[in-house]
Amino acid sequence: MNKESVSRNIWGIIIVLAGVGFLLDALGLAEFNQLAATWWPMLLIVAALGALIGNPKNYILPLGLAVLGVLVQLRVLQLIDINIGALIWPIIVITGGMMLLFKQGKSREVTSNEDVSDLFAALAGIDSKINANDYQGGKATAILGGISLDLRKAEIKSTASLELFAFMGGVELKVPEHWQVNVAGTPLLGGWENKTVKPTAKKAPVLNITATCFMGGVEIKN
Repeated sequence: MNKESVSRNIWGIIIVLAGVGFLLDALGLAEFNQLAATWWPMLLIVAALGALIGNPKNYILPLGLAVLGVLVQLRVLQLIDINIGALIWPIIVITGGMMLLFKQGKSREVTSNEDVSDLFAALAGIDSKINANDYQGGKATAILGGISLDLRKAEIKSTASLELFAFMGGVELKVPEHWQVNVAGTPLLGGWENKTVKPTAKKAPVLNITATCFMGGVEIKN
């Protein structure tokens, strides 16, 4: 299992467990809201861990999020008596300055000839260019981050399937003009936009896209 898959699984588990907890509370089977009110800062720490595993070279932003999560958790547990609100901006400023000093915060550039995409961006960005001769599809997930996937130099022999997921983030997809792009999926407080032109060839290569947008967006264009 690669780093992107591990990080994606961590984020998936967080979202699923939170949803199940709120559902059980709504059904009167558990007092999850009270539990969440006490331990919700742990989500920031786990999210930072997931982002760090997915992209260890871009460690400063996850580190700042983890520090904030630890301070907030200690404050909620009444182990320290500090004004967290007054600390947020200093932490943001320090994190931003460190990102400039260590030249972080830029999108991670990836060029590949692989036939299958497997991209995951959390609290970061990925700029991926695919030059495959027989592109099969794959998946791209952006959580509080962004992905730019450029397929304009790739080729599809017949049909490919691509899953795009944007959670409070965005995915930009660029495809050749001679591809037929079909988009379906689920928008939840978000959406997708297909700006591609319709190919003139009768037997054009087909890219089937399944897009899930939760407070995020997907843009597909030539």
